[in-house]
Amino acid sequence: MSKSHHRRTKSHERHARKSRAGQFDGGVYLACVFFWAVIVTFTFLITQGDREAVGLCTVGYLMILALLVNGSAFRAYQGRPLTSWRAALARIPLRPAGFGGRNGRPIEAAHEADGARIAIMVSIAVSAVILAVMAFLLVPGLGLK
Repeated sequence: MSKSHHRRTKSHERHARKSRAGQFDGGVYLACVFFWAVIVTFTFLITQGDREAVGLCTVGYLMILALLVNGSAFRAYQGRPLTSWRAALARIPLRPAGFGGRNGRPIEAAHEADGARIAIMVSIAVSAVILAVMAFLLVPGLGLK
């Protein structure tokens, strides 16, 4: 190789695009908890401590969060592009199937994978059970008094 070729490749290596560090998933999860706390606090203040309203608000928020998590995982399964916060939410049900973890396959590999489909179905079932239990516990008219 000539010196000029060596200089060109070294220059190219120096100016090559460096990959950006990925978004910290914990930040997305903390934001979800923070939004829940703000919504519940406002509901508590507006309804002057009505337990049923706070319970309904919490169950409604959990329902929306379950929809976002499972919907994001389904979008990854379909191969549709995900924003960084939706990719963080999609990793929750797909990590047990080996997608999106540090040592696992990337989240893009979940496109029409059998393991991803099973993980999404299990996640939907677990979400429904959690929502039913939380509604039973938090809404006074449905369960415990």
